[in-house]
Amino acid sequence: MATAQQVDFTLVNLFGNASASTAYDGALLGGGKIYWYDPGTTDTKTVWQDSAKVSAHNQPVVLDAYGYSEIYADGLYDIKITDADDNTINTADNLFYNTGTSGILSTRDVTTAYTTTTTGELILADTTSSDFTITLQTAVGVTGEHFTIANVGTGVLTIDGDGSETIGGATSVKVHQNGIVRVWSDNTNWIENIPREAEGSPRLEARCHSYGLIF
Repeated sequence: MATAQQVDFTLVNLFGNASASTAYDGALLGGGKIYWYDPGTTDTKTVWQDSAKVSAHNQPVVLDAYGYSEIYADGLYDIKITDADDNTINTADNLFYNTGTSGILSTRDVTTAYTTTTTGELILADTTSSDFTITLQTAVGVTGEHFTIANVGTGVLTIDGDGSETIGGATSVKVHQNGIVRVWSDNTNWIENIPREAEGSPRLEARCHSYGLIF
């Protein structure tokens, strides 16, 4: 049996609205919940407590007091993240988890325009000196492969698809300071995995201790 991939965004403490108010307060999402669905439906889809898929999580998955949970997934999911009182914090569609060759293979630091050549990279883009563009290679022929791209500078990073290929349905996306985007290939275009928020809007935040990122 294929194994499940660990869900990275729940390995760090999630932050969000800690009460029913709509104002973002940046508090830990203790007792928050994550609902996992078959894409395009409200039918729950199994996630596990271990990579071997021995112990399934109850639905929804309830975060601990620090906004943390260890979750393993396999395939495509829609998710809904709520606080402890079921007030919606964020949603995301078509999150893809796969244990093939889609793990992060290497880290690349870039400070100028760059075109990807190797899937699985964590790309740390420093836009402090100037804004620039990262162009993704074609999504064709690399189904399930991904990139994680973070803007670790103070400028604006643009991510562009190859030719007419899209990224989350758009021909290009902009990532502001401390923003992070993960994209997966569906063999035609690139699917966004981590919800990308507009600058200045209320955001679901997590602190990535491995790379010192906030997204």
